[in-house]
Amino acid sequence: MNEENQPASSDQKIEGLLEMNLKAMEGIRADVASIKKYFRLRAIMTVVWIIIVVAPTILAIIYIPTFIKSYIGTDLLKILNI
Repeated sequence: MNEENQPASSDQKIEGLLEMNLKAMEGIRADVASIKKYFRLRAIMTVVWIIIVVAPTILAIIYIPTFIKSYIGTDLLKILNI
């Protein structure tokens, strides 16, 4: 008799564990979804930062020396008597 009840109780334990596992997996899925949203937002903000900060800096490095030479350089050289 005891042997007959034991498989049923072990099946119930396994079912209980599976239910607990499903509940835990739902929580984990929700957490992973929020983490994915965060990484997506972070990637977008990185691209925006590059466009706003890095691109103008690179363009400034390229174009400011020619601007200084053409507009300010000659007047500055005259002022400094060079």
